[in-house]
Amino acid sequence: YPQHALRLPFAGTRVIPLDDPATVRGNLDRVLDAARVELAKEASMQLRRDADGVWYVYFGIAGPALAVADDRLIISFSPDAVRKNIDLLARSRSVSATTVPTSPSAP
Repeated sequence: YPQHALRLPFAGTRVIPLDDPATVRGNLDRVLDAARVELAKEASMQLRRDADGVWYVYFGIAGPALAVADDRLIISFSPDAVRKNIDLLARSRSVSATTVPTSPSAP
């Protein structure tokens, strides 16, 4: 989710559960920030991080992206696809956290 506009078979989304999301987020930020500095030496491709924590490859258009959200690593074909999955994850958690009233027991 969402499907790639060109329906490319390899342009899907992976959502990976994490045992220690804070550590993974910190390690990813360090490694990808170092990679960003190295890629900045090349004019053809950039690695970017937006304020919401989504990392992505940029080469004239925004390409593959990833982010840690809650206890999941989300990897997809674009920053927008990652953000849609973050929203979907948040909505599904809020729905599962909502209590459903039960019908009163019959006397």
